[in-house]
Amino acid sequence: MTIGIFNKGNIEMYIEEFGTKESKCIVFIHGGGLSGWMWDRQVEDLKDFYCLVPDLPGQGKSKGLKPFSIKDSAHQISELIKNKVDGGRAHVVGHSLGAQIVVQLLASSPEVVDRVRKTSGQGLKRT
Repeated sequence: MTIGIFNKGNIEMYIEEFGTKESKCIVFIHGGGLSGWMWDRQVEDLKDFYCLVPDLPGQGKSKGLKPFSIKDSAHQISELIKNKVDGGRAHVVGHSLGAQIVVQLLASSPEVVDRVRKTSGQGLKRT
C-alpha cells in the first residue's frame, strides 16, 4: 500500500494505492460523511488489481481547496485516473454520494471509465 496526496493544479486529494500499476485499475469512491476506509474489505480481496482509494475533498484526510461539488469531484477523479492509471482508463465503483460522482464522471469524462458499479445513488437533477 502507498499512501499520499495527489496534487495536480488546484487539486489536492488524499489517496491510498494498492497493487501494481500494471494491473487493471479500480477506483473506489466513498459515500458522504465517510472516507476511503469504507472500502478496506473489498480492496483486501482484490489483490490482483491496482486499486485507488481517494478521500473526497473536505472528507476524511483530504483538504478541500474549494467548496465541495459533485462536478468538481468528478473532475478530480478524472484527473486522478488520467495521471495515475496506465492507459488512462479504470473501473469505477461508487457508493451513495460516490455513485452520484460516478454518474457525473460518465457525463463529463466517459473516456476515463471502463466499467461502472454504483450503489445507493440518487438520481441527479438535470440543469
